[in-house]
Amino acid sequence: HSLKCPAGHTITEVLYANFGENDGGCGSYVADCATATSAAVVEAACLNKESCSVTASTAVFGNTCKGRARSLAVNAVCSSTTSAWSTDTAPTNVGNFKLDTPECPYSDHIQNKLPESMRTSGVCTSWDMGTAVAGEAKLFAATVSDVCGYPGYAPPSDFALTSEITFQGYLDTSIAATCPSIATTTPATVSVNSTFAGSDEPCGRFGDVYLFSYMPTEARNGQLTISSGGNKLVDSSVSVVPGAISAKNTVVKGHLMAAEAGVPTTIVVEPKDAFGNAMVGSTDYSDVFQYSLTDSSGNAYASKVTVEKEAGQTYKFTVTYPEADEVYLALYVGLTIMEGFPKTVTVSQPQMRQAVNYGAAPAARFEHTMESHGSNIYVFGGATQDGSYAGDTWKWNNADVDDDWKYRRTFDISGLTGAYVAEFTLHTKELINEGKMKPDCSDILFLTAAGVELDYFMAPRGRELGCHCKKGTTVYVSLPSSAVDE
Repeated sequence: HSLKCPAGHTITEVLYANFGENDGGCGSYVADCATATSAAVVEAACLNKESCSVTASTAVFGNTCKGRARSLAVNAVCSSTTSAWSTDTAPTNVGNFKLDTPECPYSDHIQNKLPESMRTSGVCTSWDMGTAVAGEAKLFAATVSDVCGYPGYAPPSDFALTSEITFQGYLDTSIAATCPSIATTTPATVSVNSTFAGSDEPCGRFGDVYLFSYMPTEARNGQLTISSGGNKLVDSSVSVVPGAISAKNTVVKGHLMAAEAGVPTTIVVEPKDAFGNAMVGSTDYSDVFQYSLTDSSGNAYASKVTVEKEAGQTYKFTVTYPEADEVYLALYVGLTIMEGFPKTVTVSQPQMRQAVNYGAAPAARFEHTMESHGSNIYVFGGATQDGSYAGDTWKWNNADVDDDWKYRRTFDISGLTGAYVAEFTLHTKELINEGKMKPDCSDILFLTAAGVELDYFMAPRGRELGCHCKKGTTVYVSLPSSAVDE
């Protein structure tokens, strides 16, 4: 190893000398493994000389740092007798740190850099930095290095990290929400814990990896940021999805206390996870839900039950009780009974109702003959209200009736001379809670007396006087002139 000053200059000071493992560059050398006699050997060979040579060998310096990649690094000052040289060190990036792109913490590349106490197991093929599950710990790792890309440095004490996930505000439009004017809800910020793997390790053996972890509870899209001082090191989006369906937090609305024999009743179920997050996406969870029905004697109660996925992630149980009784209804998520079940349902005797008919119908009569055959009902003869006898025959086809519209009501509007917009107030919140209406009010239908569908407008869920509003929902129905004429 040779040192040589410019002409007319001699070596007047040895700033750094080490035979061992060195990092950095001239002006900012750092010894990862040092030989204590290095400076003395170099000074003895070089001070006050214009040039010098020192053999970099164990014979000269001893066998310290055995088994390490050794070299001789020297930083010396040359001085002139006529002018003084500056001893300022050259500019360098050594010691300026950055955080590399976050990555899967389960790879061998990361695990081999962690001390035994921090190692964990997992699969990188299913790991995704941009997604997390509510209620489950999320881990990721990042390597710290200087800005030249050299790893293996323990960061300075002022390299403190601030890591967190923030969320945007949102309107809660679930069937459990209240109205009107639902306020914007902003989820709390989630803290992200960081642990430096090199703490208390000699020679920075594990000194270039940070391990991060967090556990979100809100199923929302958030923004992950990691900062040091005023510098933002990481800024990436994170999508938190709901956890497994919880039997305790799943919301159930509808006919849970009373029903009528032979009349289909509806129960609306909105599945939620353990933190109250509603399920999202297109996955059909119908098979997750189970039910049981028993009579007052504890025997299985035979009934017709169907489960249907509605818009979004709501599910409709349609239950038809065949006969009057006290029935015990239980709903399950898998094998776990839902909160508040079983419930006692009082099934009453069936009630007679007038059939809904569109178009022509037979005149009111008595002493007529009526028979049913298949899905048809036949009416013949009889006496009309004025006492005359009728000789006509009518057939009413029950198969043409839409059984899904079970809660029809008739509105009589008179005094109109042209097209008109009628304003109605519907108590949709009560209808939804009783299981008679979908949570988003999408199953409202207005028809003319002839069965022609009418256009209407209503505010969406979460708005003043909109769907599910406690004060009532205002609906505007367009009545064309043709409907007014009817």
